[in-house]
Order: sequence, then C-alpha cells, then structure tokens
Amino acid sequence: MARAAMVSLTFDDGLNGTYDFAYPVLSKYGVPGVSGIITSRIEPDHVDFMNWEEIDKLAGAGWEIASHSVHHVRPIDVPVSYAKEPIKEWTLVSSDPPIYRGHYDYMLLTGLFDSGRPLTAVADAKELKLAPGTYFFDRIYESVLIRPFKTPEYPTQLDIRAFSYEREMEQSKKELADHGIEVKTYITPYNYWTDEAKEASKRYCQFAATGEGLANRPGNFDRYAIKRYMVHTNDTAASLIRIVKENTVDKNSWVIFCLHSIGDNTGWEPWSSENLDKLIAWLKQSGIDIVTISGGAERMAKLAPGK
Repeated sequence: MARAAMVSLTFDDGLNGTYDFAYPVLSKYGVPGVSGIITSRIEPDHVDFMNWEEIDKLAGAGWEIASHSVHHVRPIDVPVSYAKEPIKEWTLVSSDPPIYRGHYDYMLLTGLFDSGRPLTAVADAKELKLAPGTYFFDRIYESVLIRPFKTPEYPTQLDIRAFSYEREMEQSKKELADHGIEVKTYITPYNYWTDEAKEASKRYCQFAATGEGLANRPGNFDRYAIKRYMVHTNDTAASLIRIVKENTVDKNSWVIFCLHSIGDNTGWEPWSSENLDKLIAWLKQSGIDIVTISGGAERMAKLAPGK
C-alpha cells in the first residue's frame, strides 16, 4: 500500500457519543481517533459533552485531542484577530450609574473585556444598574451597552475588547494544555475557513483541518487547510467505503471523515455505531492505515514533491 493511502476519523465537538460509542468501536480494532473539543462545553457545564476524565482517557488511548475553539464560532461572526478586538467611539448614555454604548459590527459576541478583565453578560439592559463590570449585547441595534469596572474621565479612555477568533484558537489550546494535553491540530468550527483565520492559526497550531469534501494528496497538501468529508446521518458505511476506494486506494490519497456524535441523537448529523463498526472492519481488512490528523499530516509532509 502506498504511504499516502490512509484514513482518519475525526469526531467534532466533544459530544458524549464520542466516548460512549465511538471509543469502544475504535478500541475494538486498536485504532486511534481524533476528538475536536469545544472547551466551553466540557461537562459538568454541558451534559451532552464529555468531561475532562473522559477526554484524558481518550488521549491516553492514543487518540489525538484537537482544539475546536472555545465557543464554536465562525471567523466571520466575531472579530477575526486580536488587532480587531477593540471597540471604540463610546457614548455615555447614563451617568448614574455610568453606562456607555458602543457600535459592534459582528453577529456574535462571546465575551467582552475591560482593560483585560472579563465583563459579565446580562440578559436585559436594566440589569446593568445592578453591578459594575457588566454588559448587554443589543443585537437589534448592533451595539453593546457596558457598565465598566471603573468610570473613566472620558469615554475615549475605555479599553474594551471583544472575544476574537484568534483568541478562540489561543485560549482553547491553553485550556487543553493546562490539563496536560498537547494540541497540534485546530479543527475549524462549521468547517468555515478564511485566509485571515488560516494565517492566524499558524501562530497556535501545527495543523488545521476544515471541510471541502475532498481528499488530501501529496502534490497539493496544505497543512493549514486539511480537507475532510462530512458524514451525514443518512450516509451508509458502503458510501464511505466507496469514497475510500475512489481516493485512498485508487489515487494514493488521504481521506478524512468529519463525524460528530455516534450512537445517539445528540449533536449535528449523528451516525450509528453499527455503521462505524462496518467502516473500520473494512479498513482493517483492506490494510488501510487509520491515523490521527497530526500523524497523517507528518507523513504527508514527507511525501511532498522534492522530498
């Protein structure tokens, strides 16, 4: 079998089905998987997701634990970089207590910082009167109302920053590293990728995986835009085997499947554990290597033209 002929199985979001159903199937065949973790959704805060003990067990079994961001957002929905985090041109709208309004250009606001200190979101603008260090995101008027920790002499002295996509990458990696997990790979939420986000990712990971529904070949391999095939609930094991035959076997390529939850009804497009078992059984019988993303990417780099 040619060295580029391999398959990876990625399980996005860190859902319970990854540990409860996918992990036993992969363990049965002695192969590794990849779990993309959304760090803000780790149990006990979110009951549909794995806890740290389960994540650690996957890592100990040879799985790759990848960053899948903190809040699972697209780079077009929040400021893409640290440089674009500052919110400027504040207007004082109330003096007792001091409340300021600033324009915010993005669809989502996952966090706000006042001189580096996180502000607390409130559900209603009236709640800003209860405590300093709070904010309200007014989606209708594309603005943010804040009550800062300290009242500045002038609104221009406010140092308010929004949670950027670049911060998503750096902080999620740090949170995993704080639990002893080495992160080499970033998996893009929604498989959405832009040139600016891709460039920023080079500061925080060795590899980045997205979508596109294509195989990876030595001649055009991009370690910061690794392609994956989306797996839907109605896909059969036979349909995935066909993709492997047409690409991995016939064209000496690396096929990566993007799955979510396995064996239950949580998450986006869950897949059955029976289908997963059939797919892996065929891969093992066919002698096709099943690798992690970092392992596959390191092999692909050695196969690049001129190597």
